[in-house]
Amino acid sequence: MYSWDGNANTFVETSQDEIFHELAVVNHFLKALKDKRFEHAVEYVREEFDVQASAFLDNVESLLTGHMIPRFYGAAALAELIGYKPQYSDNLLAVVVIDKPEEREWSIRNDQIDFLAIFELTKEEPLKILSVHFYDPHDLPDEMKHHSREHPLPTKFFDKLGIQRFAAEHGWSEANNRVKRLVRAENIGDWFEVVSIFRSPAVLYVEAHYWADLRFESPQVAERYYESVVDEERLPFLVSIRSYSKDSLEEDVLRFVLSVGSGQRLDGVFWAEEILEETVFGFTIYQRTFWVDFDTQGLPINWHDVDSMTLHLIRQDRLNRADLIWNFKPQDSK
Repeated sequence: MYSWDGNANTFVETSQDEIFHELAVVNHFLKALKDKRFEHAVEYVREEFDVQASAFLDNVESLLTGHMIPRFYGAAALAELIGYKPQYSDNLLAVVVIDKPEEREWSIRNDQIDFLAIFELTKEEPLKILSVHFYDPHDLPDEMKHHSREHPLPTKFFDKLGIQRFAAEHGWSEANNRVKRLVRAENIGDWFEVVSIFRSPAVLYVEAHYWADLRFESPQVAERYYESVVDEERLPFLVSIRSYSKDSLEEDVLRFVLSVGSGQRLDGVFWAEEILEETVFGFTIYQRTFWVDFDTQGLPINWHDVDSMTLHLIRQDRLNRADLIWNFKPQDSK
């Protein structure tokens, strides 16, 4: 086991463990940065790596001023925990800054993480650092930004640690409210309101923890339930339609189609709840909820290259169509 010694400017052994070559490379790299010997630091990185970029050095300072613990085993799990997908290599080393150092850190709890860096390294000799991804758990995760116009991607790579931190402070109920972003269309023929929630992996994750919290169940129960329901090849939606016409909510007149990226289209299957009705100022209003699924098996989609997707709700006995759009990137993004 190793821990950073701020006086010696190096990782020192605090308990018996195996020495990894990757750790040696990262250790010499951080020591060179600490000593401001940038000409020596560049020996450990790929040629395009700018070791003197101000943003990079600011993040390095956050590492060097904290209590750092290196992790080789478990680095991939930490990358997944923060929603980071390695860009260059799966040969990873994580350096974790914890806020309450102990003499022997056999394991690190998620709530101890104060800062994190994921180092991607080559697999061939000589080992070089290809990239460093820095993560601050104190930043509000995108999934919890209340007024964000962008939606979480339909992948399992999202900021679980940031969501956990948010829920620890504000509660899983508030996290559940924030992660579910409504998309709506209004006044489409007899439908005066169509509202939908895309039940992305991030939504399913928060739901699992919210339900476990309500039942006084452990986070481990929530994690197991989430893993049992999440499927990246399924795109589930919850759709609610309010209409002046009961006929417009019948299953045999409806069709759900999903457009993804540059024209790929999928037909959905759905299950409908019972039609409800209410009277508002003398008018009868009908409402029905639909659980819609799209199967992408056999149609590989690189979601990081997709700007948006559109759910089309088509009434087949009339010329009516509602289009609900989920943007994954800023709309002016090219």
